[in-house]
Amino acid sequence: MRPDGDQSNSQSATEDTAGQSRSASWQSRWRVLWQGSLSRLRTAVHGIQMRWRLTLGIVATVVALLLVLALWWSREPELVDVRAAAAERMDADDQALPAGFATAVAVEETARGLLHKRGGYLRHSRLPPALFMDNMPNWELGVVWHLREWSELLRRDISRADRRATEDPDLVIVEPQFYFDTDRWLLPSTVSEYRRGLRHLSAYVDRLQAGEAEFHVRSEDLARWLAAVDDRLDQLQQQLVYSVATRAYDPPEFLAIEAPQDNTPRLQIDDVIFQTRGYSWALLHSLQGVQEDYAAVLGDDPATVAAMEQALLELVALQRPLWAPWVMNGSGYGVRPNHALVSAAHLGRARNALLTLAAGLD
Repeated sequence: MRPDGDQSNSQSATEDTAGQSRSASWQSRWRVLWQGSLSRLRTAVHGIQMRWRLTLGIVATVVALLLVLALWWSREPELVDVRAAAAERMDADDQALPAGFATAVAVEETARGLLHKRGGYLRHSRLPPALFMDNMPNWELGVVWHLREWSELLRRDISRADRRATEDPDLVIVEPQFYFDTDRWLLPSTVSEYRRGLRHLSAYVDRLQAGEAEFHVRSEDLARWLAAVDDRLDQLQQQLVYSVATRAYDPPEFLAIEAPQDNTPRLQIDDVIFQTRGYSWALLHSLQGVQEDYAAVLGDDPATVAAMEQALLELVALQRPLWAPWVMNGSGYGVRPNHALVSAAHLGRARNALLTLAAGLD
């Protein structure tokens, strides 16, 4: 029989062993729970990272596609050979064109180029990438200005023998359609109204081809059109010239002259440049038609012929691609070019040539 002390020590040791076993068991459970929680947390974080990577990848892909689409839509339409287009419309190369037919086809091709170019008409769009584009919408505005000039002149003067004659039924519709707001996207949208104007303009050209419509080739109408063109070119040229920054002027104090303050705002310079490019693109096609239809009115005077050729050359020069990533507005005689002044130089020479043409009509 053991002593009472030995029994007590044995019982205490057994209790200590059991306590240690239970403690180890709880530690093991907590360790497993902790490791499981960390594993689940890492899995969740990895899943979130994958979703973010996928989302960022999709966003980057969409942005890249929109950028490529915007660059594609920013390409200006190619120039049209109006004489060839008119001959093709007549379905015969050797058939004489009706009076005014080349000019009417030029106006029609201008409207078609506005609506059917890459991306279509963009100025009224509220969706990307057109929503964030700036240059092409201003190019379109310049074309619209020119179409408005022709639509008014055709309805009011050219298509009628005199002011008491009945207006052409198609041209009565064409003029207000092209005077519709240039940036309306709600119904009726701008593009739907312009398309309607193009349909009636094409109907007028078809009737002109068939001998059922009138186009009176008169010097006074041409002079009136050249006056309207000169007003527009003068406005654009002034805005381009005023793009020179005020800092380019630094008069000495003894002259007591202040530098001009009416400069074109810097953020509007590219707008004016592309409005000029659009208007000159449309004008270039109209002059081809005028050169064909108004040959007898203009005559064969060498000065008049040279003026027409000079105007065409300067307008073609204005259509050269703009290779810089943005519009440059260098001042003074620095290393940076000034695209506005280059455009103003070509536009000014074209305007002077057209003034020579107008003077020859007097």
